[in-house]
Amino acid sequence: MLFRRLPARFTLTTLALSCWALTAQAAEHPLTKIHYDAQRNVNVLDLVMSIDWDFDAPPAGRDKAFLEEIIKQSSKSLYTMTEGRQMLGTVYVYKNSQFMDNTDIQYLIRDGRANAHVSGLTHCKGCRNQMFAGTNETAIDHGKTLAHEYGHYVLGLFDEYREQGGTSVDPGSPQDGDTPKNTVMQDQIRFAHLSTAEDYTDPTTRKTAHYRMYQQSAWETLTSAPTNSPANYPNRISFEAFRHMPVPTSSAALTQPTSGWENDLKVVYMGSSDAPTTANSGFAAANASGPINLIVIDTTTSKAQLDAQIHAAQQVVSKAGDNSRVAVITYPFANQLTVATTRLSSASERHAIKTQLGKITQDSSVSDTVAGDRLFDYGEAALPHLFPKGPVSMTGGGYYYRLYPTGNALGVAKGKLYFYDGRTIAELGPVETWLPKAKRDLSAALDRSLELMKTVVRDGDTPNVLLFTTANQTVNKATVQAFRDAKVAIHPVALLDSFGGLFASPNRFSSTADRLSLFDVANQTVGEFREASKPGDLLRAAADVIHNAEGDEVQLVNDDAGHTLAAGQSQSLSSIISSADVDDSVHFQASWSQEDDGKLSFSLIAPNGQQIRPDQLPVGVSYVQPEGEDFVEFVVDRRFTARAGQWKSQVTASKALVEPVFLTSTVKSKLTAILDLFGGTAEDSRPLTAVVELSGPLSVKGAKVVGTVQAADTGKVVKANVEYRDDGVAPDLRAGDGHYTASLADLPVGEYAVSAKVSNDGKAVFTTASQTRKGTNAPEQVIAPFERSVHQWVNKQK
Repeated sequence: MLFRRLPARFTLTTLALSCWALTAQAAEHPLTKIHYDAQRNVNVLDLVMSIDWDFDAPPAGRDKAFLEEIIKQSSKSLYTMTEGRQMLGTVYVYKNSQFMDNTDIQYLIRDGRANAHVSGLTHCKGCRNQMFAGTNETAIDHGKTLAHEYGHYVLGLFDEYREQGGTSVDPGSPQDGDTPKNTVMQDQIRFAHLSTAEDYTDPTTRKTAHYRMYQQSAWETLTSAPTNSPANYPNRISFEAFRHMPVPTSSAALTQPTSGWENDLKVVYMGSSDAPTTANSGFAAANASGPINLIVIDTTTSKAQLDAQIHAAQQVVSKAGDNSRVAVITYPFANQLTVATTRLSSASERHAIKTQLGKITQDSSVSDTVAGDRLFDYGEAALPHLFPKGPVSMTGGGYYYRLYPTGNALGVAKGKLYFYDGRTIAELGPVETWLPKAKRDLSAALDRSLELMKTVVRDGDTPNVLLFTTANQTVNKATVQAFRDAKVAIHPVALLDSFGGLFASPNRFSSTADRLSLFDVANQTVGEFREASKPGDLLRAAADVIHNAEGDEVQLVNDDAGHTLAAGQSQSLSSIISSADVDDSVHFQASWSQEDDGKLSFSLIAPNGQQIRPDQLPVGVSYVQPEGEDFVEFVVDRRFTARAGQWKSQVTASKALVEPVFLTSTVKSKLTAILDLFGGTAEDSRPLTAVVELSGPLSVKGAKVVGTVQAADTGKVVKANVEYRDDGVAPDLRAGDGHYTASLADLPVGEYAVSAKVSNDGKAVFTTASQTRKGTNAPEQVIAPFERSVHQWVNKQK
């Protein structure tokens, strides 16, 4: 996933030019959902799994039948250990590591020690269950292990086993002197139930990680309010199914049900080309066709703003994955699709969509053709029995019109609207009188986009709405709830109110009770929010969003805040690229404003000193310059022999620039850095803490993480050189687990930009230490130098 950062030097001008990521804090994947069935008193969990192999062409023994057996057993074990209060519903499975860093369950085709984040469900992007398919365990054993990890991830429980020979003094980790319990949280293969008060009657046998954290058994924890959640951990979820049940006080009081767990279970293979799964699997599996990206363009802006949105939307079309589907709708005339849903299976289809995007005009246009199409679409939406959707607009007899199978027609001529009933033509009045009736407000436009999305989306699709508009817009809460219910993410790509000015004032929080800001719209639908005040940065924002929306393994290495260059002046960006086993293809991109077309040259200097220009490309380096778009990029693949090390990308201006030019470096890689923020809000009053989770996808320890905190309104640095530590000293939870933590509790109430730079001076290693399943750690693996950047906003309220 691609993240953005704030540069170390930050000025008021920088504030206006930066494109900052406002990733949802309490998020996983849009398809993750907790349902409550009051009639059955059960919570049904829809979860998302990502595997790092192809289930359509799997390694031996790791096919769909293997996955389904794991999922079935994990649901059965979860149902049994929770006394029938929880089970799985739909499990969405992505292949080839899609959404690997933003999913509920990771499955890796290697050996390892399973682990999970305590109370991670829906609480943070860096939280997940991590499983290993390279072991010799049966699928049944895998399923039971996954249920043990649900005990951590879903229920917020800690372990009850003894870590023989362990040296940890962390109270939340099993220790050598612990007194294990005969429960799922000790040995999930042998036991199927959770601990009760009976297990902790004897004070001399209360030595478990779970008891140290809660001072009670697992069942006492589940049936109590989440106010006793351990410090610095996410708050436990208060599940409705546990709220009013009697507290089981002994194992004899447990029924341990084994039937009913399968009633809601379904597996959906995302992006699969196969028919449904193995015979008699008990699943209603579905084919998939991949991401659907519905682009919403705001035509009520100035022409400069609209042009910037169109170029950014064209960037989305350029960056979207092969076989993704793209459609376009325009606000406020959101009655029909402006660009029909098109699969991106060839360069010609991408070019056709970009061409259609380029024809979008401002809301204020009243030409017969533009106004006519808007009114015809409105008529089809309002009176489908008279004007059924389908006909194309034509010109003839002095009219621009659409003729319908009903025999009716609508036409426009010389600024007036006409109706034809098959016999006579009637004038309906001036176009300018009718156009306001065809308009929708933003909430209604989004409602219409959701209606259109529902006509094409099916199980297996990843639906997204990419909203290009201004940052001051708000949306009805009811509209946002409808998107949440439909599991469709909204990704706003917002122009700041003072687009083109120096002192931007973003509106990230709505003060109206029944409306939400675009920032909150993204948070609540589990989308991504991006904002920009310059066209060049809007291009980068669009690229970020489409990578995130489609679950690409694209990581931000480095970027800058943008500079307005004088004639002959250059701007450069340094980027550290790791070895080929960590970092795959690298993209060095430059983006600018339309006013500066033709003024810039772009070049690279490789780690070995080799200079690379567009007209002198060595093997393994390509140069991309999409027609009509204001960006270029070099792509360096594995064939280039001197990839690892420090690169420099550079632009030089032949003439003075009107607007800033922006440089970015990204890499395809499983090594991800994610920044999560906990506490400091009205909903979570614990001290504000920032956590950078670094994994590849095994946890990474020994890296260097340093950050900055800046006031959002002025750009003033309020905390510099913030050190994120992974040493197990509070507020950090466990030493060496790849979670680097910094306290921000001393910040005054206010809005801040929190950023961190991740680097490796040769001490970083992949590790399985500090894991949550009983077992033996694998040898640590040294990682070549790398670089990552992350950023988050926070509105500190307490």
